[in-house]
Amino acid sequence: MISPAQGAYIAALVEAAYQPGVLYPELPPELAGDYDLIDYLTAKDALLALQQFGIGERVFYGWLLRDKKDHPAQYVVAIRGTENGTEWASDALAVLVNHVHLGFFSIYSSMTFRGKHPADGITETIPPDSTVTIVGHSLGAPLACYLVNDLIGKRDCYGLFYAMPKPGDAKFAADFKASEARYTVIDYAEDVVPKLPPFAKFAPLHDVLTIQKSPLIPDTIVSNHSAANYAVLLGAL
Repeated sequence: MISPAQGAYIAALVEAAYQPGVLYPELPPELAGDYDLIDYLTAKDALLALQQFGIGERVFYGWLLRDKKDHPAQYVVAIRGTENGTEWASDALAVLVNHVHLGFFSIYSSMTFRGKHPADGITETIPPDSTVTIVGHSLGAPLACYLVNDLIGKRDCYGLFYAMPKPGDAKFAADFKASEARYTVIDYAEDVVPKLPPFAKFAPLHDVLTIQKSPLIPDTIVSNHSAANYAVLLGAL
């Protein structure tokens, strides 16, 4: 398991991935000193039915970064959460198909890295002796979870999921736990998103680290969910 300080810094990487309207954003200068930007993860900005017909523009969802200072064999994939109305509509597709959330998985299914399925593209891009941390916030957390699931056995990977809505049902959670996946789920007790979808058939992953209510951040729906505030909360542990 990573330390709170590491978790706080990595949360900043996913906070920086919130750049609406930019397909290939630059890494902010305060992060570019520590990481090389390797390439981008994109996905279709369209609901499931339209994705199947190839409709929808590609939008930026995250990036693959390499630690260029301390651990050059270590990589990070940072995946953002919801930014626009189409993505909110996908979030609302709370139907189970093959034990996963249909809306979340439809976005993941349209995701590519260097023109390939993200697990294949990342496997081809990073050396066999490297390690990669897959981090996601909010909607990005289940997307990161699905990616970890597909990278097991291909590369040494670790999942770090902030403010994670339920990615599937109890079977998915049990199978993910029983696999070789190494991961940490970090939720804030006052954040409502990890309680979603509210339906009984959906289940959170196992082994969730819950941060209790803190005076360090304002007690509002937005503040309680912010990736930047997750970094603050982790840094204070």
